[in-house]
Amino acid sequence: MILVPPHWSTRACHPPVSGRPPAPPTQPAHMLISPPHPVFADSPWTQQSGGCGQQGDFIQMGVGFLESANTSSAHAARAASQLVGEWGKYRWGLFSEAGYAGDNLYLPWYRQGPDWAATVCTDAHAGPPPCHPDHAHHCSWPPEAHRNATSSLLSLPNLPQVTKFCDAKTHNREAPTKQNVLCGRRSAWEVMVEHPDFKAMATSRPLPPRPPEMFFIRKLIPRFVLLVEDTEVMNIQRRWEFVRKAVRRAVVYDLPNGVQVAMVVFNAEDREKAPLSMLESTISDLRERVGSSLPRNPSGVRASQACVACGIKRAVRVLEEGGAPPQVGL
Repeated sequence: MILVPPHWSTRACHPPVSGRPPAPPTQPAHMLISPPHPVFADSPWTQQSGGCGQQGDFIQMGVGFLESANTSSAHAARAASQLVGEWGKYRWGLFSEAGYAGDNLYLPWYRQGPDWAATVCTDAHAGPPPCHPDHAHHCSWPPEAHRNATSSLLSLPNLPQVTKFCDAKTHNREAPTKQNVLCGRRSAWEVMVEHPDFKAMATSRPLPPRPPEMFFIRKLIPRFVLLVEDTEVMNIQRRWEFVRKAVRRAVVYDLPNGVQVAMVVFNAEDREKAPLSMLESTISDLRERVGSSLPRNPSGVRASQACVACGIKRAVRVLEEGGAPPQVGL
């Protein structure tokens, strides 16, 4: 299940979406498409809080990652490898097998006897480092060092020829990788074979893989319609004053950014005092305009003439015109 941004149009889908859009998911999405992350930018990353061998929380990627993958077959192949690696982290509880520049725990280099070695899991022999890690903080291997590598998707997913996870034969148990630290120095494949996805393969006749099913769910924008009674009874004990203050506080201060809000009042008939509007900033004038849209005094219409059903029907129409399925609470 893939959760896409709310502003993506269903008309842009290929093939186009037909009929009523699917209901919102009852469980969290596996993949989230989002604006660039402050640390990972558009690159895919996995939130994994379940531990080794346990399913993670989600995979997130920026829109730019998908746009780049759509520019050429080479970019598409690289993106596919990255996603397979992240799926391994999410689904099978694997972790990165690479080091990071500037990281004091998962170092990009480590001592292997008297020599330096790169923090990486690969079946290729990279040879000596091209620079001295002690004196070059961003010392890295040249691209040709791994030209014969076919693993691992957890350390070299950007290389087009890398299509495998490390197994017991190719795994580097000495490198200070997250996989080694959290999985007891077991290789990715040693962890994977313990997962139910693969356990049955060892005891039964393997079945051909099922074609993947992907469900795209568009995130719904939360929408609120504030429905306020506007009759003479609101003059009693300063009720109208309290309602106006409560409405203004809710719109100006309490509602988060990224939601839509409208204002409907009713007495003998209904009126839309403020149309459905997106709250995009806590300092915009829009919040103040919507929050202060109630008149200073209520109408003189008697409470016995109030048409509650009229107000509710108008609120539902406002929601439906905004594209939201009506959910009314009293």
